Amino acid sequence: MPRIILHCDLNNFYASVECLRDPALKNMPLIVAGDPENRHGVVLAKNDIAKAAGIKTGDTVWEARQKIPGLVAVKPQFDRYMHFSKKAKEIYNRYTPLVEPFGADECWLDYTGCEEQEVRKNEELGIRNTDVVSASASSRPAEQERRMNGVVREQKPESTQPIVGADALIGSHLTNNVRPGGPHGSAAPTGNSVNYPSDIPHSSLLISHSISSAASFAYAKEAADEIRAALKNELGLTASVGVSFNKIFAKLGSDLKKPDATTVISPENFKSVVWPLPVGELFMVGRKTAEKLIKCNIRNIGDLATADETVLKEKFGIVGVKLKNAAAGFDDEPVREAVSSHQNKSYGHGMTAKRDICDLADLSALVYYLSDRIAARLRHGDVRGFGIAIDLRSNELRHVAKQCTLPEAVCSSNEIAAAATDLAKTLWNGSPPLRTVTVSVFDLIHGGFGQASMFDTSLGGKKKADSLDLAVEKIRRKYGATSILRADLIERDFIYDKTDDEDFLPFQR
Repeated sequence: MPRIILHCDLNNFYASVECLRDPALKNMPLIVAGDPENRHGVVLAKNDIAKAAGIKTGDTVWEARQKIPGLVAVKPQFDRYMHFSKKAKEIYNRYTPLVEPFGADECWLDYTGCEEQEVRKNEELGIRNTDVVSASASSRPAEQERRMNGVVREQKPESTQPIVGADALIGSHLTNNVRPGGPHGSAAPTGNSVNYPSDIPHSSLLISHSISSAASFAYAKEAADEIRAALKNELGLTASVGVSFNKIFAKLGSDLKKPDATTVISPENFKSVVWPLPVGELFMVGRKTAEKLIKCNIRNIGDLATADETVLKEKFGIVGVKLKNAAAGFDDEPVREAVSSHQNKSYGHGMTAKRDICDLADLSALVYYLSDRIAARLRHGDVRGFGIAIDLRSNELRHVAKQCTLPEAVCSSNEIAAAATDLAKTLWNGSPPLRTVTVSVFDLIHGGFGQASMFDTSLGGKKKADSLDLAVEKIRRKYGATSILRADLIERDFIYDKTDDEDFLPFQR
């Protein structure tokens, strides 16, 4: 049996949250954008009115204002967005513990096996599974509310979103004693380490083969509709949900109908739904890759699925083979359960300065500022790092980067800044002017000083540096972030003193 994967995408998430804060914005062209005065004036999100005017994510605020009069721009409030993001995940967890975030507004849910619980509940209530399949879009009586994980799910009103290819879906059935080689019955690719979806251990062991493919997708479609209703009723947000047998097609499904819709892409209908789409619509195919594929006369996803593997490997390497398998429906990537805490592999801090950096003194000051912020986070995580990296981005939007490994792990701001500044000097001599600087610490260890050298005489100095940083942090915690600063930072007018909330990562987990 195929897996059942849902992809939930909150519609116009940032802009929708802003409209909840101020309902008057709902009927205005709205964008959520950074602060142009601090050179962060890029569109992060827009509502449907702004989208219809041609405004795109990544446009500058100036460009956006040229496209429609009366445009309203609001600064992002990431703490508010994360609050709603967490609330949405709580709703998803009512249906399955396997929820994988993909940014603040998107999540994959592995619903495989959950529909079997639905069957058991229905059997207890005397409802035939075939009745559920034939009436999957109908609401159930109130006394038939289902309980999963101890949470009662409200029954939705009659759905207005039909299942894509419902006729083919309802009539399908996979036998128990014959497993096809792939989702559409063809032999699975060989030699590429690609497994049929039911080979995934955590999925195939959960689901009973007594449930037909049609019933599985019917229950999943109903669950998706319930999720959308809960998001709307409890949070005031709408979502588009894709239901499919792998993560890539589920995400594609959530993009096909917007806003507030459910799209089912099953093993029975995916060729008619997915394959006619432009190849650039496939997840993992970026603009440049799409252009290269089109030059090879691969224009839609079906062309990619049936393309010659040898040619793809010659043109794109192993990536070409992976793209072909994805287009053909052979994606066994599991949904990874999110955890409240995770082990960081590195700590970094970057900043786009208010003005271009044109000399080494300004660069050194900014590097220290960034190193100071990183050091505080390292102390909070009780970690040190052996590796230091710096990334410099010029006002021509070109990058240069370099990293080094230190003989001993560090966590003090002075040591991080010293190593990062030395790297910067080897990359940049004052030209071209710099726009963005990022410092990172990697190769981490928890606590201690790493492997101490028996000839080292600087251990006492390291402890003093750590103690000094800790004392400064305590003063700032009590009296404010600007209560104590290095003298060379006081008159620097290019440093944008942003909060940690503004260090929001689009793909934060």
